[in-house]
Amino acid sequence: MKLYNTLTRKVEEFKPIKRDKVGIYMCGMTVQDRPHLGHIRSFLVGDVLRRYLEYRGYHVDYVQNFTDIDDKIIEKMHSEGTDWRDIGHRYTDEYLSAASKLNIKKANHFPRATQFIQEIIELVNILLEKGYAYLTPSKNVYFDVSKFEGYGKLSGKKLDELKEGARVEPDPEKKNPFDFALWKQHKEGEPYWYSPWGKGRPGWHIECSAMSTHFLGQPFDIHMGGQDLIFPHHEDEIAQSEAAYGKKFVNYWVHIGFMQIKGEKMSKSTGLFFAIEDILKEYDPNTVRLFVLQKHYRSPMDYTEEFLKSTEEAWKKLENTMHKAHFYQNTTLNAELISEFEKHMDEDLNTPKAIGKIFSYIKEHPEDPHTPAFLLKVLGFEPKESKTSEKLDKIMEVILKVRNALRRDKQFAYADMIRNELNKLGIKVKDGRDKTEWTL
Repeated sequence: MKLYNTLTRKVEEFKPIKRDKVGIYMCGMTVQDRPHLGHIRSFLVGDVLRRYLEYRGYHVDYVQNFTDIDDKIIEKMHSEGTDWRDIGHRYTDEYLSAASKLNIKKANHFPRATQFIQEIIELVNILLEKGYAYLTPSKNVYFDVSKFEGYGKLSGKKLDELKEGARVEPDPEKKNPFDFALWKQHKEGEPYWYSPWGKGRPGWHIECSAMSTHFLGQPFDIHMGGQDLIFPHHEDEIAQSEAAYGKKFVNYWVHIGFMQIKGEKMSKSTGLFFAIEDILKEYDPNTVRLFVLQKHYRSPMDYTEEFLKSTEEAWKKLENTMHKAHFYQNTTLNAELISEFEKHMDEDLNTPKAIGKIFSYIKEHPEDPHTPAFLLKVLGFEPKESKTSEKLDKIMEVILKVRNALRRDKQFAYADMIRNELNKLGIKVKDGRDKTEWTL
């Protein structure tokens, strides 16, 4: 299997650290607003990668965090007059509800930043002791990016070319404008925790280093997230983690392209987004999964209502195939289709080509819904149970009993008439030596 590694800027053969185990850390939501389709794209891609690795025989230890303390959560707390914990719980629960509907497998661990304050403090202490961090007169702790030789290796940015961007905070006490906060001194009206430097709270980047190292060690296999996290968030994670422990942080960095609306990134900060729970009120969760997977995960993706509606029609064809597979007695899988599917998935998780191959096979081989259904399950599709399936089973059982009785009585004309009428309804009847089988 090959994956595009943002760190090396090339598609590489995936070689896990342990032969049969893969550790994945997915940067999760900052829970200051509703989860939207842009978030869900990343989490669906993570789900598919996890499922495919498990299909390939790996045990996957999957970690997905929630950032539950942050400047924007505090801003919302003040604007709403609501406790910051209530805000975090509200949007965490909304995400978990949507993820369940979308059949996104639960992470093995769902750590929250506020659950790892002690580990964060210990990591900040290490960086201070090693000289990579400094304490300002105002009791903020910053990472000194000039002390870390490899800063910029993930994003390709150089310090002398950088301009202040998202979440790069101005502070006259910084040694360098791009030094980033590891610990923020308490301000009136903000939540706080006790530390050796006084009351305060963690900076944004430090939590992910503390939590990923806690669960997966260092180095670990795969770190995932949206492309907007490459800089500064993931760049800063690498700097603080490798500075603290003196070893490589992550082997493969996998980043998912933006979900866009008319070419502009779907974002909570701009208010330009569609909440996933609102979309799920109108569309089957499998439609949303298919919508996301029809575009390669590294490419930007434009959201349009028309594309979602056309995807709904495409999903109905796949769903029909999965329902048909329920009735088939023969469960032999088509090796050629499986091989083609794996070839595309092994080439940097090329779900558009893998799904395209499934569609072509369904058209060319309507007699075999089982193999496509099997592969669609690998991709995480789980159709609603057909309301007619149980009744149809029983009805067909009665019809075939009558037909077999007619054949035993040598009334072949009537038996053939039943078979022909069933064929007109799309139900094929096959007479064997010992039994009669039917398929849709």
